[in-house]
Amino acid sequence: MAEPPASGPNATIKSGGEDAKPLPDLPQGELQVAALGLAPVQENAANEQHQANWGYDKYAEWLNCSRGFLLFRQFRKLNVRVLLAMQDEISELEEDLEKQDKAIGDIWERRTEDYGDSFRIVDTESNTEMERHRLMWEIQGKLKQYNEHWASYQAVADREWADEQDVQSVNRWHSSYKDYIDEDELKYLQQRNDLTYLLPLTRPPILLGLFSKLFKQTSPGMDKNTVLRNKKRARRVFGIISLPFGLFMLIGPLWILNILPDTKAKLGGVTGFVLVLAGYLRLATPATAELIWGTTAA
Repeated sequence: MAEPPASGPNATIKSGGEDAKPLPDLPQGELQVAALGLAPVQENAANEQHQANWGYDKYAEWLNCSRGFLLFRQFRKLNVRVLLAMQDEISELEEDLEKQDKAIGDIWERRTEDYGDSFRIVDTESNTEMERHRLMWEIQGKLKQYNEHWASYQAVADREWADEQDVQSVNRWHSSYKDYIDEDELKYLQQRNDLTYLLPLTRPPILLGLFSKLFKQTSPGMDKNTVLRNKKRARRVFGIISLPFGLFMLIGPLWILNILPDTKAKLGGVTGFVLVLAGYLRLATPATAELIWGTTAA
């Protein structure tokens, strides 16, 4: 009588008639994992944690670190082609409607009743009136689609094109994480003349933009190669530094005019202060030209 197969931690697994090597002494759960040729449970948990922050999940998290990274195509040419196709389709329906109007006009001329044109179907047996009624509602649906597409494209058509620096930043991230996103799905970054920002950018004043380079920040979605400017902190510190200069520009002219000896010197001093104030407002604030000259004039 054949002996029953051995069991337990030191049992030998047979496959294809050949004896395999004895398994090590392991707990029953880990023994089953080893017998199936799988990785330990701890390694699987680590891999799942790694994959949870990988691919598009990691890419989307990083893109949200800055508005300058949220680059998308406008599809300008395709949008225009779609509008042209919709326009032509509606034009054909318009021509059909004009033909129906003429046909109904000819029918009314032959009738003895004195009726004017109406959107209501007076003669239910007339296929012409039924067709015109159907055309009107078909045109209404097409016009709605046309106007919606027109408005949606108009909302993005005026967006500024993406800066080359921002496109290079996104490409550098992909160079560091080459296996995260499929290469074919990154071809949109090559369409430089069609890329725009998902959200409008807030351009800081020139001096504030230069000053903000001194303040860096990090966020959970950033990697070590990504450096962003801490604009909020830079704006706060810049405002504190600018306060004494602003007070001097308001009070200083009063004291200097009192010191200058004659009228020509005072006019020169006032002119100089006006030019300095206008330059400061232009470089340090987001004020428009009209607001700047209005402020200096006051």
